Amino acid sequence: MKNLISRILLLAAIFLLAPVTAFAQSTDATRVGITQFTSGFLLVVVVIGVIVNLWKTTRKYGGIVGNGLRLVGTGMVFLSVEALDRAAQSLGNAGVIASIITEKYQPIVHDLLLVIALFFVALGFIKFHSVTK
Repeated sequence: MKNLISRILLLAAIFLLAPVTAFAQSTDATRVGITQFTSGFLLVVVVIGVIVNLWKTTRKYGGIVGNGLRLVGTGMVFLSVEALDRAAQSLGNAGVIASIITEKYQPIVHDLLLVIALFFVALGFIKFHSVTK
């Protein structure tokens, strides 16, 4: 029963957030193309899938290794969002970041996402290194 409820909530979150990200990417809010909807849908699916699997996996490991995996996984979420946004931009769509941030600050936000991701990954590997001590 608990598994069924979590699956229903996951599907509801995906189908509610995908149109929102598609509308955020669209320059004309009344018309959303299939590519914008698909890229928004993929972004939501990847982020939710990574977070769900991350929490399930780290709960089983526990301790210092679980904390390290959680930190590395958080960095991977930031890297996934950054990569999908840049892929959307190279396909001709306005990415999610491009629709939220003005054009002047977009490179700064992309670089900031990369720095945050590398920071969490580095903290995770520091935790892994502390296991060997």
